[in-house]
Amino acid sequence: MLEKFKKIQTSLNSCLYETTCTIQNINSQTWKFITQAVIILEPFKQITKDLEQDNAYLSQIQPAIYVLKKGCATELEDELPVITKLRKNLLDGLQETFKYLKSHDYIFSTMLDPRYRFSTYDLSYANVQDYKKKFYFIMESDEKQEIKTQDQLSNSETQILEEKMMDPSFGIKKSVWDNLKDVPDQRSFRKSTNYNIQLEEYLKDFILPYYEDPLQKFWDSSKRKKYSTLVPSVKRYFGIPPTSSSSERVFSIAGNIVNLKRTRLSTEHVNQLVFLNRNLSLYDKKFK
Repeated sequence: MLEKFKKIQTSLNSCLYETTCTIQNINSQTWKFITQAVIILEPFKQITKDLEQDNAYLSQIQPAIYVLKKGCATELEDELPVITKLRKNLLDGLQETFKYLKSHDYIFSTMLDPRYRFSTYDLSYANVQDYKKKFYFIMESDEKQEIKTQDQLSNSETQILEEKMMDPSFGIKKSVWDNLKDVPDQRSFRKSTNYNIQLEEYLKDFILPYYEDPLQKFWDSSKRKKYSTLVPSVKRYFGIPPTSSSSERVFSIAGNIVNLKRTRLSTEHVNQLVFLNRNLSLYDKKFK
C-alpha cells in the first residue's frame, strides 16, 4: 500500500488539492516517511515472494534472514526517528522469531547449497569444525538409509521373481546362486574418511550464483558423481520446502478438480489428477 502511494504521489496530491475532499494534503514529512518505510520493507516483500516459489529450498531461509537483518541494521540517510524505531522493532522481531536458525537442519541444508555454504553464518572456526563432525554422522546415516531403501526395493523385486520361479508353469527352479544372498553388503563398510574428503572438496568448490537453481546447475551434473556421499543428504534437505505455500497450492488445485459436477471422483483418481497437474510440466521440459 505504501509503495502504491509513493508511485502515485503527484497524482494523489493533485487530486486532493483540486477536489473538495476533507482529507488534508499529505505533507512532505509524511511522504518522506512513506519513502523510507518502502525502502525498509521492500526486502521483506521480495524475499517473501521468492520463498513462496515452487523451486524454493530450506537452504534459503538463513541467507534470507541474514539479508533482512543486515538491511534493518543499516541506518538510512537523514532517517526519521519513527523509521529508526521501525528498524529496531523489525530487527528485534527477526531475532526472536528466527532464533532457532542454528539448528542442524538449517545449517546443514545451507551448507549443502553451493550458493551459500557457511557464508551467511557467523560461526567461529571451532563451530564450523564441530558442525562438520556432526554432519559426518548425518551423511553416514543418510547413506545407510538409502542403501536400505535400495535393498528393500531389490528384495521386493527378487521375491516376485522367486514366486514366479517356484511356479511350475515358469519352468525354472531356484538357482544355486541364491546362496550369495548371505554375503555381507560391502557398501556398508565404507570408511568415514570418504565423507571427510568429499565434504572438504565440496566446500572448496566454486560458488554458484545466487540466482541459479542448485539442483539443476550443480547437483544434477558431474558433481553428483564427484560428491556421491553427499547426495543422500542433499535429497533429505532439499526435499524440505521453506514455507507451506506449495502445499496450499496443491489444496487449491484439488479444490478446483473436485467440484459440484465431479463429486464421484475416487480418491485415487483425484490424487492422479493433482499429481499430473503439478508435475506434467516437468515431463514436457525433459522430453520436448
